[in-house]
Amino acid sequence: AVMVGVCLDEGDAGAAKALVATEQLSGEQIYDPLGPQSKFATQLKMAEPGLIYVADAGGVIRSVSARNNLPEVLSTLSIR
Repeated sequence: AVMVGVCLDEGDAGAAKALVATEQLSGEQIYDPLGPQSKFATQLKMAEPGLIYVADAGGVIRSVSARNNLPEVLSTLSIR
């Protein structure tokens, strides 16, 4: 499994990048100064921070509400 973080902060991503470094977060991080108006955020209809989207190995989004039940959602995926 690969975790991808999407920063919805508008403008300078310095604070978000510092947090990622301090917390040693793994996975990929996406920063766009347009924040929630960025192409990526609008395509995924990311309206607010703190959401967890889960996509399978083929890139198909399987959950858009995994924030409170991530282990359960991940257990339904076949991870290769």
